[in-house]
Amino acid sequence: ITISMTLAEVLNPSSTQGFILDGFPRNLHQARQLDQVLMDHDLQLSTTLLIVVPREELIRRLANRRLCRDCQAPYNLESLPGVSQGQCNACGGVLYQRQDDRPEAIATRLEVYKAQTSPLARYYEEAGTLREVQGVGSVEDVQLQLIEALGPTIAQLQSST
Repeated sequence: ITISMTLAEVLNPSSTQGFILDGFPRNLHQARQLDQVLMDHDLQLSTTLLIVVPREELIRRLANRRLCRDCQAPYNLESLPGVSQGQCNACGGVLYQRQDDRPEAIATRLEVYKAQTSPLARYYEEAGTLREVQGVGSVEDVQLQLIEALGPTIAQLQSST
């Protein structure tokens, strides 16, 4: 279902200038299916990004993540002042921790990532599309690295219009 929904959007005429997929593909099977459908339409991925974050940092970030029950606004207990009262700054709703962000679930998620998703880095490296970005630092620093990594793709898009 995920593959067909994603591919329908990728092949939608509104995607002719390009598209960004976040969290897909998650495994080699999905990556190969995506590549095959793109090839069938004379398309290919130009860039794949891997945001590299050390395991300890991922655990810390996830353990401190909270969501508002009412408006679903995301928060982080470390980086957003005023959140310690457990209320949403936007709507006043109660903040909660998702089950997926509890320590035992985080460990499971990281093992699934290691087994199923991390092989994609090698797959896309062999395809020549992989660009790695360090995901530690300020939001602005990481954003600049992402833009720099996408630079050749953006330039190619601009020259074709």
